[in-house]
Amino acid sequence: MNKFNIVELIENNPLTKLSNIYQSKILTKIKNIFDNEEQQMFVASFYCYLNYNNTDFIVDFDNVWKWLGFNKKDKAKKLLELYFKPDIEYKVLLLHKGEQKGRGGHNKETILLTIKTFKSLCLKACTKKADQIHEYYLKLENILQEVLNEETNELRIQLQEKDKQIQNVETDKRIIKENTILEHFPNNVQCIYYGIIDNTNSENETLIKFGCSNFLSNRIERHKKTYSNFYLLNAFRVDNKVLVENSMKHHSLLSKLRRTIRINNISHNELLAINNLSFEKLDIIIKDIITNMEYNPENYKKLLTEYEALSKTNTNLLNEIANMKNHIQPNETEIKQLNIQLLLLSEENQKLKNENIKLLKQCKNIQGTNIDDNNVLNSLKRITKSSDGLYHIGQSTYIHCYGSREQVWNDIAYKTAGGLTKMDLIVNKSGKIVSKKKFISEKTNNHLNKFNQSRK
Repeated sequence: MNKFNIVELIENNPLTKLSNIYQSKILTKIKNIFDNEEQQMFVASFYCYLNYNNTDFIVDFDNVWKWLGFNKKDKAKKLLELYFKPDIEYKVLLLHKGEQKGRGGHNKETILLTIKTFKSLCLKACTKKADQIHEYYLKLENILQEVLNEETNELRIQLQEKDKQIQNVETDKRIIKENTILEHFPNNVQCIYYGIIDNTNSENETLIKFGCSNFLSNRIERHKKTYSNFYLLNAFRVDNKVLVENSMKHHSLLSKLRRTIRINNISHNELLAINNLSFEKLDIIIKDIITNMEYNPENYKKLLTEYEALSKTNTNLLNEIANMKNHIQPNETEIKQLNIQLLLLSEENQKLKNENIKLLKQCKNIQGTNIDDNNVLNSLKRITKSSDGLYHIGQSTYIHCYGSREQVWNDIAYKTAGGLTKMDLIVNKSGKIVSKKKFISEKTNNHLNKFNQSRK
């Protein structure tokens, strides 16, 4: 069985012999704090750690009991037998029979300790040397704690620097993506866009700003001044930006995610809370809205075919009326009958004209709006500003009482200077906000003029 003299290792191996191999802060602190003997104990302990297992029986009891400060070996042996288990923490080996002496005296025995048992025996010896060893372990514990704290702080700083580097990389990626998107949207190109902001609400939700624009670069510059750390994430080309944006506001899922925050006493409501909605899912929703709301060739062809069929039917009915008029005899009874038929045909003709007008409205994306009695009552009331600086009309809140058509359409103002509310406005095919009544009147007059000209 291998064994070594741990006392000899302690007494003959100063710390400097180990420093060339194991350079670290802990060795520096040990040299500054430990005296020479304590340094040598550390070397021995470190040597044992590198070369032996704690359960190996390698420490010879005869080499350590005097060093521990005992006057007699028996006293040290009694302490060993009292606190430690034989064959587990120490072993007693007898010499082979050929090596034992004759009848007189005691046979020689060798006691081997594990490294752990040796260290524990040092602490239980209750000698001056034991006190020194106890002091050594207290100092070593403090040194290890200091080194651990220093290493922890250094690692924390390294992690913070790494996080900062990662954040800078993510910022660079966002800037590159934003510039790439803007290159594809020059001026006078209608688009729908959205971007992320650092501003949040009382629930501390992650918010994105969405909107529409013909001049995306200028709009993004303004958002960077209004919102904290705004970055453009995506944009989509459209033919009718206002119509698509309003469809987003009333979408079954997006409408539930709408949020409003105040920045510098100004309300901003074109915001969405991301929550569990990914950017990929948001892109799919916006693309679906654009597909459903924008010009669709197949639907247009279908409506055009129906319109042509109704026009042909209308022409045939007009020809029948004309033929019936030519064959009317100056008979009062026949004239009455023909008049009745003429009235019926005229009524049918009027129905067809109404259906034609509805088809024209569908072709031009005209959506009907029901008149709300509450809106009529609100229009008759004298509008005053509330104490919070806003106008509360019906279930809605406005920043201004009067404003442009675009402000009225976007729920910023209640009505225009001419008295038009949002229900009086409509978005035409070119994306312009116009008076609904005037728009329908012009379209109806144009259709009736064409109808009257076809009768001549």
